[in-house]
Amino acid sequence: MSNPVIIEAVRTPIGRRNGWLSGLIAPKLLATVQVEAVKRAGIDPADLDQIVGGCVTQAGEQGSNVTRHAWLSTGLPYSPAATTVDCQCGSGQQANNFVLGLIATGGADIAMGCGVEAMSRVGLGANVMNGPGSPKAADHPWDDPQGQFDAAERIAQKRGISRLDIEELGCASQQNAAVAWAEGRFDREVISVEAPVMKDGELTGETEKISRDQGLRETSLAGLAALRPIMPDGIHTAGTSSQISDGAAAVLWASEEKAKELTELQEVLKQRDKKLAEAQKTQLEFLQKQRELDDAKRELDLTVEKRVQEGLTATREQAKKEAEEGMKLKVMESSEERTGGNACS
Repeated sequence: MSNPVIIEAVRTPIGRRNGWLSGLIAPKLLATVQVEAVKRAGIDPADLDQIVGGCVTQAGEQGSNVTRHAWLSTGLPYSPAATTVDCQCGSGQQANNFVLGLIATGGADIAMGCGVEAMSRVGLGANVMNGPGSPKAADHPWDDPQGQFDAAERIAQKRGISRLDIEELGCASQQNAAVAWAEGRFDREVISVEAPVMKDGELTGETEKISRDQGLRETSLAGLAALRPIMPDGIHTAGTSSQISDGAAAVLWASEEKAKELTELQEVLKQRDKKLAEAQKTQLEFLQKQRELDDAKRELDLTVEKRVQEGLTATREQAKKEAEEGMKLKVMESSEERTGGNACS
């Protein structure tokens, strides 16, 4: 038996229904985190043994093994196997449970558990509402809840949970999320996504970088208490229900032995990168000094040239002055010779 460990985890921001991420199809959303998890871990993508993804509504853009389509869309090696599971709202968690089991039993050394839901584009129930037929047999023996809200109400009644209980929890959850974002607690796990901009349900041709969750809301207990219950005599409202969201996440797992190998490799690569950075810094410092010396030499050359020019100018002026004085002297001597000496003698 191997001991499975998590070596990397990453997620996209979470977009609201018809919000910031609604222009991206599910395979693109999921591919973003698949690639980033591999990149951050520094592994060769061909060494990935298995990818298991969770998705609730496996239809249309999310159909036909969306996990595999997402991986192939990246252009990375096609050798890792990929599977998509539907465990309803626990699909992503179940995908990671399966990966953990694969590694624990020696079925894989490195594997990825991930999940995606683009609910703005593929609505909940799209994989069953058009049939044919129903997933439940006519003689289905169980009194199943009619959807999530019915199930939530049954759980609350059975566990003695009140409306105030869930609204206090919902309010605290929003407040905690706001504080966590303000303090940068999600910075390590969230990757920015370049998403197409949508307007009135149409692509604008522009893109926008999305870096934080869109679902945070300023709320209060008084505000939640004023909302109408979704079901008659129920306790759940829009303020205490999960919103329609778009997003994806990926968790990279490895056996403890493989993780140690990767850690040692990362340390070697880290030391290599450190030495390269130091060499580049030394080279840049040398080039900077060389530029400073070249600048100083040019300045000195200009100064010398200026001084030479000034010296030449001064020499020419002096020569001119001496020549003029010499001419004056010759004129005077010539005049004396014509007059026979001093006129006053």
